[in-house]
Amino acid sequence: MDTSILFNFLRNNTDVSVPFPWERVLDIQKELVYYRHCESGFVIFDFRPLIDFGEGICLENSTGCSFIDQEVIHQLISDNQGSKGLFLFRTSCTDKTFYAIVEQSIARCPLCKCLISWFP
Repeated sequence: MDTSILFNFLRNNTDVSVPFPWERVLDIQKELVYYRHCESGFVIFDFRPLIDFGEGICLENSTGCSFIDQEVIHQLISDNQGSKGLFLFRTSCTDKTFYAIVEQSIARCPLCKCLISWFP
């Protein structure tokens, strides 16, 4: 599965639909945004503080960014309405492996505070 398609979209093309085979899911009850690969079911959570849905629609992601330094969040939002720096991290502290996108380097899992693994 090619995550580069998703990452290129998130960095450069937010005014168009999420490219197939990815889809964006907004879970209103859990207050989570994630991307699901339609063919494999693979899920990547989006923990960026400001998510651009395109056409001027943005979501302040308070749930996802609750573990990031608040001063950094305000700086990311004020710097051109969301930074284009993206990081994918992985942790396996729960019964499943967990993948998420953030805009700043973090060293500890937001779920259990253990050290995390990074992907380029």
